[in-house]
Amino acid sequence: MDKIKGKVIDIIDGDTFEIKVTLFEKENEFKYYNKERILINEFDEQQLNTNFGERTKEKLEQLLIDKEVHVSINSRDKEGRIVGKIKII
Repeated sequence: MDKIKGKVIDIIDGDTFEIKVTLFEKENEFKYYNKERILINEFDEQQLNTNFGERTKEKLEQLLIDKEVHVSINSRDKEGRIVGKIKII
């Protein structure tokens, strides 16, 4: 399983954020960009036009913005986002 590390620079919605990648594992099978959009594998997609979706985005901002995270990559979705599990470090 590929892994990257980076600083969270933007929250897109309740389950998606962007990181500035600071470390690529040497054993990675695939190449990654300096900036990647991450879809959190454990979350269900929340629509931002609902109150629940907006609250979820706000919680994600409080939890992740400006934090360093490790991303264990499962795949890429049709929009090019990395789908994976995250760990705050």
